[in-house]
Amino acid sequence: MPNPYVNKVVQSNGATLIDISDTTAVAADVSQGKYFYLASGQKVVGTSSGSPSQTQHTILFEFEDTTSASITAYYDSAFISDAIKATTPTSYGGKTVQEASLDNYVWYTKPSEDWDVLFDGSVTFSQQSPYNNIWFGALGDLQPAVGEVYRVTIDGTVYNLTAHEDDGRVYIGNPKYDWGTDDGSGTPFCLFNGGYGSLQGWTELSATSHTVKLEKQVLS
Repeated sequence: MPNPYVNKVVQSNGATLIDISDTTAVAADVSQGKYFYLASGQKVVGTSSGSPSQTQHTILFEFEDTTSASITAYYDSAFISDAIKATTPTSYGGKTVQEASLDNYVWYTKPSEDWDVLFDGSVTFSQQSPYNNIWFGALGDLQPAVGEVYRVTIDGTVYNLTAHEDDGRVYIGNPKYDWGTDDGSGTPFCLFNGGYGSLQGWTELSATSHTVKLEKQVLS
């Protein structure tokens, strides 16, 4: 049966003007709803949904505020799955991740947390210059370690802080008050163990009596 379609246009002098006979695309290669021409010259509508040929995978993040976010990924490598499950996605999009799963397999759950109360009472900040002094005589054995999380509540204001090192000393709070580097946190104090039998520090808060609660996070 002769080809009912035109796939080549030849000029009167024999020169080929248009030739689509070498077209290799099929409907599945072209986006759904888009028209193209087969090698035969037949006009055909594409059927592809645009999805890659790799296996579809779903990463699901569930957040502390009960919302969630779903991410679709396409790959066929087990290495990629292993790499994803090796991560610790504590946060995503500015939210704290409560649980993370890959294709319904939960690989991360936020550790349950508890707080060990180290001090809860009144402290008088002593007037000094340029910053006022904080002194916890009962906490001489406390040696903050890098990465530990503390919650310090002063006069009802809560500061959630991760201990970090600056110039060889480990601080809870902003090292700028001990002539260190301003960490940009806006925390108005720093605490550290200076080796004088107490946990001590410096602050821009007033030289008066303050209610202070110092807690250390304990993960289970």
